[in-house]
Amino acid sequence: MVEDKVIVETLSQALAELRGRESQMQTELADLRRAIEAVGTTLSLYQQKVDIPISERMQTMETIVDELRGMTHLDALKLIAVRGGGRFRLTYARDLMDKAGLLKNPKNALGSMSTTMDRSGLFKRVSRGEYELLSESDQTGTENA
Repeated sequence: MVEDKVIVETLSQALAELRGRESQMQTELADLRRAIEAVGTTLSLYQQKVDIPISERMQTMETIVDELRGMTHLDALKLIAVRGGGRFRLTYARDLMDKAGLLKNPKNALGSMSTTMDRSGLFKRVSRGEYELLSESDQTGTENA
């Protein structure tokens, strides 16, 4: 009977310690997410400051055509956005996806791609024909709205 009490106390103490560690790790994860978002914002601002045109950033993306093959439109758009520094021009994304063989009719593709992005809630229209991949915190904010 005494041994049972000791076991219960030991397990209770272990549980309390684990919960404390869990809380600490959640705080660290939140800090990490804020740091990632800050670095992403800084990178985006730097790219705008340096005035690297999107078309130049996109030229380096020709190598991803093989990776795009077999992807869904949404997955392909996410990859294009990530590789383009978070932003991309829709016409350029259409051209890449057409080269990868993802589009049956490239003439109608811009409308279906726009619809896909709007419905996903993962993208934000920055200007005419230019989109930006939202950060995870922005994405969760739109899901709850």
